[in-house]
Amino acid sequence: MKNPVLYRRSFTLIELLVVVTLIAILLAMLMPALKSVRNQAKSVTCVSNLRQCGAAAHLYINEWNGLLMRYELNNDGLYISWYLSLVRGGYLPGTNNVSLCPACPPYKRAASETALHSAFFTYGTRWDVPAEYQLFTITPPNQWTYTRASAVRNPADYPIYGDSVVATPGHPDIGIQTHAFFNSLTAGGRLLHLRHAGKANLWFLDGHVEACDPNRIVEVLKDGGTPIEVADPNSAVIQIAP
Repeated sequence: MKNPVLYRRSFTLIELLVVVTLIAILLAMLMPALKSVRNQAKSVTCVSNLRQCGAAAHLYINEWNGLLMRYELNNDGLYISWYLSLVRGGYLPGTNNVSLCPACPPYKRAASETALHSAFFTYGTRWDVPAEYQLFTITPPNQWTYTRASAVRNPADYPIYGDSVVATPGHPDIGIQTHAFFNSLTAGGRLLHLRHAGKANLWFLDGHVEACDPNRIVEVLKDGGTPIEVADPNSAVIQIAP
């Protein structure tokens, strides 16, 4: 007796199109969730990096009588940023990504990058410092600019480091994180950057890191009614005060 012939039915074109459509729909539903998880992971890493930078700053403050370096101009005319100052003092390593937010270019350190890039493409330090918290020391041709951290009355409301970006339209480095942030674009072309779901991560002098929305930013940067501007995720300037 012959065995019956078994036939395997193939997909029809319509069935194949239905399967492809269902897969496309599932991917469209999952992609926003996956993007959100990825962005959240970047924000968590950013918070960790800021805490490490803050811990190094506290070590510096303790060893330098309550002062924290903002920048230095040395006798070679070389501008030394806050980050390079902490690296040269041995408070931070100069070979990892601790001074970078993973959600903004350049994302991570490259072996081929120049010293200028590693010094200036970092988290930003607060630049518009109230006069009572500033200290300038000049021994020509050198000059040093410090924040008098020990004089700050409310460290929990005083940000030092945070998400920053070059925001000057037409600037070759627009959209790149940078070593400083100002209260307005006209003051320096560098602003806080709302790159984490409309918020900017900031390290405060008391040691905590906070994801700050525009209202919180106005609260902690208020400067006698001076306009306060920040950059949106696309590095476009938006005014949030006065």
